[in-house]
Parts: sequence; structure tokens; C-alpha cells
Amino acid sequence: MRPEGANYFAYLLCRKAPRLARAALAEAIGSRVPGIECAGGNEGPGPLLFLYPRAAESGRPPPQFALAVQPPPAPALVGPAIAQSWQWPDAGAAAGACQAAVIATDVFAHDVPRQARLDLFQRAVAGSLAALPCEAMLWLPSQQLLRPANFLAALDGRSRNPARRALAGGGRARDRPAAAHGRGPRARKEVTAALAKT
Repeated sequence: MRPEGANYFAYLLCRKAPRLARAALAEAIGSRVPGIECAGGNEGPGPLLFLYPRAAESGRPPPQFALAVQPPPAPALVGPAIAQSWQWPDAGAAAGACQAAVIATDVFAHDVPRQARLDLFQRAVAGSLAALPCEAMLWLPSQQLLRPANFLAALDGRSRNPARRALAGGGRARDRPAAAHGRGPRARKEVTAALAKT
């Protein structure tokens, strides 16, 4: 399977490669995205595919959320994010301790309205965090590492920090796409590589 167009994505950094447990992830993600269904995939390294709920069939592949285990992102990607993670002085140490990553992305979702798509993706990521041993999150477009707890607080509206709300899709509307939308040739190449194994 190959992703179409620009995908939303995040790296969920882990100390060691986690096992993607279908039942646990389906329950955790379903608690945040009612109606999402596990479409299958490989337990263990993945990828696992989840179908977003849809109001009507369009004859196109349904929008999907995917998770796959892979090596951690290259230092060339992590280094600038560490430098920009001013809100987390220990971001470099946290990232350095991680020997694996779970890439979270959406597939075939480019027709979903932007704000609805971002909301679905971020809620699916939040659900994934409940079932994965994630130490840090890398959002390449914002070039920052985030503590998972800070992402959840911002997403759930518990953060007073406007920068954190923007990273989680809240705050000013003009901040949302830049904070969470994965664009660019390197991002597409890594997403494609992770999902091409299915």
C-alpha cells in the first residue's frame, strides 16, 4: 500500500521496539475515536491499519490510520527538533534513550476536510499513546519533541500554554496546519517506506 498525497504523521519514540497488540490498540484508539475499526495488519512490528468512521461510501479507499514499528528517525531529523524543544530541556536525553519508533500516519485521508482530518488523526494518536510505551513524540513540521503527557494535556484542553495548544491543533487556526501536517519529500519517503511493507 502506498500513501496518497500529503499525510499527517508523527513519530512515537520508544526505548525499545514495542509489540503492536491489535486488541489493546483497537480498544485504546476506539476510546478516542468512536467507530474506528481495526482493518487488519501484522501484530508485532505492524503495520496495523484502522478504518476511520465514514458517513458515506465514495467508491474510494476509506480513510485510514496506520501504525508501524521502525528504527528511530535519523539524527538529521531529531537534532533540529531537540534544538527547538525549548519547553523540554531534557528532550535530547529522552530521544537519545529511544532505540525504536512507531510511525503514526493517515492514509487515503486527503479528501477529509482539514480540521476534521486533523481532529481524527490527533485523537487516534492520543489513543495510541495509552497502549504504547512512548517516551517522546516527534512532530517534524513543528520541529519539536513533545512529552506525550503535554500533547495529551493540550489536546484535552488542560494546557494554558498557547504554543502547546497550537502543537495539538488548538489555538489559532493558522497555527494548526503547520503544527501537525506532514509535508515534504523526506516525510513522504519515510511514510511510504514504512507502509510499503504491507
